[in-house]
Amino acid sequence: MKTFYIATPQDFQNGSQHFVNSHYIDLPNGKILLTCVHRTDEDKKRWEARSTIIKLPHPLSGKPIGTEIANELSSLGAQPGHTVWDIAEIAKGVHKGLNLDS
Repeated sequence: MKTFYIATPQDFQNGSQHFVNSHYIDLPNGKILLTCVHRTDEDKKRWEARSTIIKLPHPLSGKPIGTEIANELSSLGAQPGHTVWDIAEIAKGVHKGLNLDS
């Protein structure tokens, strides 16, 4: 299953070789909303260890995204109570690749 992140464009450029596939949209705050599948678990660990990466909750957790992530995604109309499923529905209206299909 794809994972959603908020990252900087530079993070994406420096880490994209570790993704099997990825899609993103630019956010007005200079960051990107990214969904990707990592090549290996080690690639995923290295990516998530970067201090500028914000990982959204696992889609199957049903957990809300919370205030910090909602603030980062406010241009999409994100609310703290939204889940990653909600964000995927909103985001795929901007870019069809931003979905939770593998």
